[in-house]
Amino acid sequence: MRMKSYLINGLLCLSFCAGAMPSDQAKPTLVGEPAATDSLHTRICPIDSLPCPDGKTSLHERYVSNYERRWYKLIPRYQKVQFAGSMGFMSFGTGWAYWKDRMESDVFLGFIPRYNDKHAKLTFTIKQNYIPWNLPIGDSRWSFDPLTCGIYMNSILDKRFWRSEPDRYPDNYYKFSTKIRFHIFAGQRITFDLDGSKTLHQSVSLFYEISSCDLYIISAATNRYLKPKDYLSLSFGVKLNVF
Repeated sequence: MRMKSYLINGLLCLSFCAGAMPSDQAKPTLVGEPAATDSLHTRICPIDSLPCPDGKTSLHERYVSNYERRWYKLIPRYQKVQFAGSMGFMSFGTGWAYWKDRMESDVFLGFIPRYNDKHAKLTFTIKQNYIPWNLPIGDSRWSFDPLTCGIYMNSILDKRFWRSEPDRYPDNYYKFSTKIRFHIFAGQRITFDLDGSKTLHQSVSLFYEISSCDLYIISAATNRYLKPKDYLSLSFGVKLNVF
């Protein structure tokens, strides 16, 4: 009988306590949510946390965003294929556009067929382009670059070509390198915008360039009998813009 009385009193006590509990404390507190009654809680987001409750991004998120932005700039923006230009019979390259797409930096790997030699050769080219103007053609998807110009350095990847004069030649017999040539060029380009939903590329450009190298320019300046065809080189190419 006494045991039964104790049980009844206990149940009544629990019911009274549950009814007296405030409704805001009955809700569970989410992980990371500041407790209203905890005066020692500080709203500091750890470096690997999600956004802060006040909507601001965390330190880690800002670091990741800047990190990705820096690496994003290193992604090549386009591919190029160029025929001739003292870079090889055919050259394949990629590059980066910046400064409002007025500057481009290219890297090419070229191929020289065997011709009368015993084996073919590879060439390596670093090229810097400047495009001062881009003119839309009416309301069409075409645009025109009336001038493209710049410089590039080309090297033949073959041990028979040398950068400095070998010992087998008398001093100052050859005053130039047979391995590395420096070029200047000028040309024009026309571009057509593609439908990005149906193609892999954003646009395609066709271009031509007229170039000459350091050795040819010196030869033309010191030998008046040379004609433009002897020291100028004509090249054609295609540029596929990814974005």
